[in-house]
Amino acid sequence: MIAGLKYVDAFINKIVQTVQCVARKWKVPASVVIAQAALETNWGRAVKGNAYFGVKQGATSGEAVAFTTSDFIDGQKVTMVDRFRKYKGLNDAAHAYGQLLREAPRYKEAFKYTTNPVKFAEALQHAGYATDPRSARKLKSIINKYDLTA
Repeated sequence: MIAGLKYVDAFINKIVQTVQCVARKWKVPASVVIAQAALETNWGRAVKGNAYFGVKQGATSGEAVAFTTSDFIDGQKVTMVDRFRKYKGLNDAAHAYGQLLREAPRYKEAFKYTTNPVKFAEALQHAGYATDPRSARKLKSIINKYDLTA
């Protein structure tokens, strides 16, 4: 077992090959991909519509799934129903996440840190990937606690 908790180990084992492909193709640090999916889905225990990375539907085309989520608006945590991109499976979700980060100009700064997952996570937060002001801290905590850079 990698991390010591069965559900954590099972999740990491389930996604590790896909994550490694995403890291190679899109240059997103594997540890960030795992941490983001873990954070968004409670280690795979709350996955709806294969929305592993919390990508909101927004102006993008494709199917969506609506569910209750929390966002931070003007510094306040607000619970609401929102629409998220729906995917055929983990592989599609992971590659869409990698492609989004790689191709959206707002995340360009993060790619200066492809060998430093902590700085990459900080750059994602700075670029506004998540509304939670502690998102980078949470990603870094997951990466460190479960030794995801190994």
